[in-house]
Amino acid sequence: MTKYKNIKDFYEQPIDNAPTIKLSNGQNCIPQHYLRYKHTLQSVQNIVVNIEYSSRYPIFVCQHDSGIYIQIGIIGVDNYKGIKCGQQKK
Repeated sequence: MTKYKNIKDFYEQPIDNAPTIKLSNGQNCIPQHYLRYKHTLQSVQNIVVNIEYSSRYPIFVCQHDSGIYIQIGIIGVDNYKGIKCGQQKK
């Protein structure tokens, strides 16, 4: 049985004969295009929740028949039509 250091290790596995690159800080890594991914909706949500980003750009993780996808929202005054003077709300 393989032991995983963290939850990410379960969802991302290197393909056979994947190269290892030594970084300038001395750590080794495998380039992501040599990884096999087995993510679920929950695993992607767990990754996204740890992203520090502007509150103007909320990140949504959704699932559809075709798979899991990430959508970035944009919140700003340019997204909404203003109400002109004298115009009533519908």
